[in-house]
Amino acid sequence: LDTIFFVGTLPFLFMLFGTNMIRPNMERLSDFDGWGFTFIGAYILMAVYGALFYYGLFISPNQMKR
Repeated sequence: LDTIFFVGTLPFLFMLFGTNMIRPNMERLSDFDGWGFTFIGAYILMAVYGALFYYGLFISPNQMKR
């Protein structure tokens, strides 16, 4: 459930703090480098993992047992 919280609150924090929360001294999204792409990739993987976990726990737990 912490993954769902992280994935849910990260867009809000991004709107609040801007690009500096991804990488310090980053002024705009076009300044992405390897670390920025790694951050986005990890965020996407966590979102997929959290969605599968949420589906397996709350929506269809019997189907995930099989």
